[in-house]
Amino acid sequence: MSVEMPNWNDASVIANPYPHYRKLLDAQPFYWDPTADAWTILGYRDVAGMLKDPRFLTNRMKVFLPRIPEETRNRIKPLIDTMAHFMIYLDPPEHGRLRTPVVKAFDTRVVKNWRARIEVVTATLLDAVAQNDVIDLVPALAYPLPITMISEMLGLAAEDATQLKAWTNAVAAFIDRTTDPLVAQNALEAVAGFRGYFTKAIEERRAAPREDLLSYLLQLRDEHPDISDDDIIGNAVLILAAGHETTTALTGNGLLALARNPDQLALLRENPDLIESAVDEMLRYDPPIHRTGRLVSEPIEWNGVQLEKDKRVSVFLAAANRDGSVFPDPDRFDITRKTTAKHLSFSFGPHYCAGAGLGRTEAIVAIGEFVRRFPHFELESEPVYVNNLTLRCPGSVKVRVKRS
Repeated sequence: MSVEMPNWNDASVIANPYPHYRKLLDAQPFYWDPTADAWTILGYRDVAGMLKDPRFLTNRMKVFLPRIPEETRNRIKPLIDTMAHFMIYLDPPEHGRLRTPVVKAFDTRVVKNWRARIEVVTATLLDAVAQNDVIDLVPALAYPLPITMISEMLGLAAEDATQLKAWTNAVAAFIDRTTDPLVAQNALEAVAGFRGYFTKAIEERRAAPREDLLSYLLQLRDEHPDISDDDIIGNAVLILAAGHETTTALTGNGLLALARNPDQLALLRENPDLIESAVDEMLRYDPPIHRTGRLVSEPIEWNGVQLEKDKRVSVFLAAANRDGSVFPDPDRFDITRKTTAKHLSFSFGPHYCAGAGLGRTEAIVAIGEFVRRFPHFELESEPVYVNNLTLRCPGSVKVRVKRS
C-alpha cells in the first residue's frame, strides 16, 4: 500500500504532522523523496540504527552547499564557515575533540548544582503571572527560563537575551530552509552579530577569567592547541541556541499535552512524584526536535535498498517515537507509560544530546511547579507554532487558569 507523500514544509503539516507520520509508519516508513533529494526514514529501528551507524555521517555541510546558488553561497561564506565548527556537523575524531569536554560541562554534578537556581528563576517567573486568569505559557515560562539559565551558565548579560534570541532564530531558520536567499541573508547577519559579541566576550575573559562556561571553553583552548577560537565561537553559538530553544519547546509542548489531556493533568496533580515519568512521556509524545539529517558515506545496502554515497537521509525522530511496533498505543499520551524502549528525542549514539540532563531538569522543575501552583487549567486557544519543521516549538500557548 502506498500513500501520498506530504509536503513537510506546508504550514498545516507543521501544525500537526502526526497524522502524516501515522500513515507513513503504517504504509511506507522508508522512502525516497525526490522533492527533497533525500531518503526519508520514520521507523524506530531504522532511525535508531542509522543514528548509531558510523557510515551515516552528520557532516552535511558539503550537501547543503551544492543546493545553494553559487552567488548566494559565496556571499554567505562566513555563515557556512561558522556552522562548520558546530559539533552537530562533525564526525569522529573531530566530533569527540569538542564533545568530550562539553559533556563534562553539563554532567550530572553540574546540573545538580544549578537546580536551586532553576527553581528560583521558575518561582520568580510564576510569581509575575500568579494573578492572571489567562497565561501564555511561552513568554511567561517556557522561553525565559531556559534562555536565562543558559545565558547565566555562559556568563552572558541578561539584558542581551532579546538580541541573542533574534540571532538564534535567524540561524535556526537557515538550518531548516537552507535554500531561501532571504533566510540565508538574515542568518549571515546574525552570525556576524554573534561573532562580534563572542569575540568581545572572549577578550574580556582572557583578561579576567570568570566562573562560567565561556571561561571553561577558553581554558580548554589553552590546554588543547587543536581547539581554535573559531571552535569556541561556533560552539558557543550552538550551546546558546540548543540550550534554550529545545527546552522552550519541551516545556511548551509538555504543558500543552497536559491541557489537552485533562485526565493526565489530574493524574499528575494528584501524584506529583510522577513528574519525571511525565516529562519522559512528553519527550516521546511531542518532542522538540522532529527530524535530523545524515549523509551516506559509502554505498550501503539498507533493508534491501541500495543507498548511494553522498545521498542525504532525513531521520524523523518524532515519527520513530510513535512507532506502534515499539510503543504500544503510541498516539496516546500516558504519563505512567512503562516501556523497555527509549524515546529518541535526545538522538541516539555518539550524538546523544550533551545538554539532555539540563533540559530535562529545567522541564521537570518548570512543569512540576506550574502544575503545583495552577493545578486546574485548560487550553484557551489553539497554539501558534514557529514555522520550522525541524524544531517543533510553539510561539504561543495560552491557558485559562480555573480557580476554586
